[in-house]
Amino acid sequence: MYPTAEVRWFFPGPITPEVARWFEQRAGTQNEEPVRTDRYLRIPTSEGLNLKLREGRIEVKLRVGEPEVARFHSRVTGVVERWRKWSFELAEPGGESSPGHLPASSWIPVRKDRQLCTYQVTEDGNVLSRTPPQGLAKGCELELTEVVAQGQVWWTVAFEAFGQEASLRDNLLLVAAHVLSTSEPPRLQAHRSQGYAAWLVEVGKEEAQR
Repeated sequence: MYPTAEVRWFFPGPITPEVARWFEQRAGTQNEEPVRTDRYLRIPTSEGLNLKLREGRIEVKLRVGEPEVARFHSRVTGVVERWRKWSFELAEPGGESSPGHLPASSWIPVRKDRQLCTYQVTEDGNVLSRTPPQGLAKGCELELTEVVAQGQVWWTVAFEAFGQEASLRDNLLLVAAHVLSTSEPPRLQAHRSQGYAAWLVEVGKEEAQR
């Protein structure tokens, strides 16, 4: 089991030049990941459960507790969610096909072009930029990603804290305050703050209106 605390925002359209500049200029070292496609199970009745196929594994993500609206900056408010994740290797040959007897149409391909910054939270509460991130006991990642699903282009920015479950919220708030204080961030508001499960419901509604 892998616990996290995170806050995420989604916006329609490609990443804007202003957001790209902000991400490049803030303190920290960027780690660009290879472009990948994850497949999410369509669950229109639940925003607290995520199932996705990724690189031959199925990942289960369950929200715990109640979401919390937090103010991080005069321009930034968002919904903090706590999650527990499990990852299981698929027994099927090829790994990327749908498990069980679920039709392939139940799974939504989401193409992700991600950039990450990793921050360590030290025992005395300092925030340090770290690369590579492997081996850190606790910290938080800042992510900027362009996503494509059902022919729609969106971008998302997120903070995701890792480490001991009891300290996740504090680590997230500490790193977010550190990052957002270095330069004026884009306007990120709570009504645009949601996880992937809720965003996929919104994508489905947009597709139905076309």
